[in-house]
Amino acid sequence: MILAVVSNITTLKNRQADLQQMLMEAQEANRANHDIVDEVTGTIETSLHPVVRTVSAIADAENLDDEQQSHLTEITRSCRTLIDTMHYRRELSHVDDGSDELVPKKCDLHDLIKGIDEQFTHRAETKNIFFAVSYAQYQSANNVPKFVEIDENKLKNILSILVGYALANTEKGRLGLHAIRKSDENEMVHVAFELAYPGSTAKDELLSQVFEADESNTVDMQYGLTLAQRYIRMLGGQIELEYRQGDTTALTLVLPCRKVASEIVMPGSGSEPKAGAA
Repeated sequence: MILAVVSNITTLKNRQADLQQMLMEAQEANRANHDIVDEVTGTIETSLHPVVRTVSAIADAENLDDEQQSHLTEITRSCRTLIDTMHYRRELSHVDDGSDELVPKKCDLHDLIKGIDEQFTHRAETKNIFFAVSYAQYQSANNVPKFVEIDENKLKNILSILVGYALANTEKGRLGLHAIRKSDENEMVHVAFELAYPGSTAKDELLSQVFEADESNTVDMQYGLTLAQRYIRMLGGQIELEYRQGDTTALTLVLPCRKVASEIVMPGSGSEPKAGAA
């Protein structure tokens, strides 16, 4: 019996050693895969960004006919899609293996929202879409704090992904992004971002699969919705998908942010007009 027990323990230890070795090899292979994805992504971005800038400059020429303009628009769209897809794949791989951590820091929410406005205004104009961005900054109850503590890069990526998807699926009409202060709780403030647009269909199957299912198996790389979902969870946020009358799709993202000093900015002379609903 003693020999049998010793034999079983020896066999178990050998199996554990084998499993540990396999785990180390798998981790090493995973790191190598990440390095390859990072390198390829960097190469693609470095190569295609000059193409996008050059095509944009050519598109501003006044002597191009409609067909030429259409070709240039398609080139720009294809380049951006490839760049974004590789970026999403790289970031998602780091999230799934736990190597991507939260980096909360002082963030200027007002500047971040203005940056999203500047990022997508021209792209919306090329599709003849009216893109409106607003945030409550004068009404004390719903005032969006200027400074909060949050992972700024992840918040910026989430909003860029959601607005980019909405713009890609809007053919006409108005695309609106509106932010308000939703609630306060001790040292935290909850900020809501509502994105509303006329969807191409009454119900968006991809959005429903990614955001309505508790444990979604859908992995979207083209638009980055899966990455946005992962980031929202990391930040402790919630997102609600709603289909309204008139084929309007609405996404409401609520994120908890830590308060910091001097969070409210009072309007001064020459300040922006009062913000309304997007």
